[in-house]
Amino acid sequence: MHGTSENGYFSSYYAATAHDAPARPALEGEKRCDVCILGAGYSGLATALFLAEKGFDVIVLEAERVGWGASGRNGGHMINGFTRGYGAIKSLYGQEAADAVYHMFCDGAEILRGVIKNYDIDCDFKETGNIFAAARKAQVRDLDEERQVWEKFGHSETRILDAEEIAAMTGSDSYCGGMFDPKGGHLHPLNLALGEAAALEKLGGKIYENSRVTSVDYEKDKPEFHTTRGKIIADFGVICGGAYMENTVKQIENRVMPVASRMIATEVLDENLRRTILPQDATVEDCNYILDYYRFSADGRLIFGDGYVYAGEARADTTEAALNNMRRVFPQLEDVKVEYAWSGTMGITLRRLPHTGRLSPNVYFVQGYSGHGITTTHLMGKLIADAIAGQAEGFEVFASLKQLPFPFARRLRVPFTLLGRWYYALRDKTGL
Repeated sequence: MHGTSENGYFSSYYAATAHDAPARPALEGEKRCDVCILGAGYSGLATALFLAEKGFDVIVLEAERVGWGASGRNGGHMINGFTRGYGAIKSLYGQEAADAVYHMFCDGAEILRGVIKNYDIDCDFKETGNIFAAARKAQVRDLDEERQVWEKFGHSETRILDAEEIAAMTGSDSYCGGMFDPKGGHLHPLNLALGEAAALEKLGGKIYENSRVTSVDYEKDKPEFHTTRGKIIADFGVICGGAYMENTVKQIENRVMPVASRMIATEVLDENLRRTILPQDATVEDCNYILDYYRFSADGRLIFGDGYVYAGEARADTTEAALNNMRRVFPQLEDVKVEYAWSGTMGITLRRLPHTGRLSPNVYFVQGYSGHGITTTHLMGKLIADAIAGQAEGFEVFASLKQLPFPFARRLRVPFTLLGRWYYALRDKTGL
């Protein structure tokens, strides 16, 4: 269930069901363009796509294949909002900053809907809603506070669920309440990335795969992106490598900790069993610090994610742990087999908000979505594209949210994440 699939992707349900895509060449020699982008995940692809729509000549450099990292392995949940709620942002940065951020909290999903529709991307997109599930009454109170904030900023369709309602909507007795957002949804994440790459190329953009960037000379008037076999000279640069960069741009790497989440996909459930779980086909994420999240695939498998994987790959023991968690939530799945297991490494920041800014007047970066990347990457891609085109107001809102460094983030990754898991597991158990 682990390793590399025949199409060159990390073995997963998504890789096994990915649409055919061309193997793109590696960069050879020197090339010039208006904008060079490091990384062909959602951030890089969205930024490139929006720049190409504006008429910019764009080149994307990808170390592996399009969507190879977290963009092609995540849970596939389209969720409104950010990893941190309004109250936390206000506490960290003040009310003015929190208001400015929350005026855009639904924009990422709206942008994503537009991309899927405008480019007719086949990615199993369903707008069937998100359920935020609470295991304790205090979490229900927190959700209701957030619901009131959402309503203040124009999203009034959400509603609070009691224990009976959430049991009926999930098929699980694990929760005492929750919140339902009908404007959420789910999709096939790798096919979304592949569709965006194809759309970019139709607009004249270029993507080079297997072209790992080894260094970026961002202080030059025209930044240079170096690979082992080539170089790009551009008017602007955008760095979207996130958790997958290692000693490439040291100035920002210590603001992100690479952490992997483990996922499993069951066999296709029979129709009678399928009807007992998620009858509205919504997605679910619980409100714990170390959360469970799950949904159905287009062909009727339960895709269940939980916890962290510290070595970056799903192993037999972590697969068994995820399976046990799934059975705890859904005892009716006791005899169901797991056919796929994998992990996806993402970047988290200390404050669990995206880290973005400029390394020089014409080199931008963005990273650290901390688990809510599908929508926020598309928001940030549009904001960076707008900033390069001369409209930087929205970008400056997020650039003003300063992020603190993780001391020795890469060197001590495993002990830091183990300590963090222990701490947050304790908070989940005690309700602190």
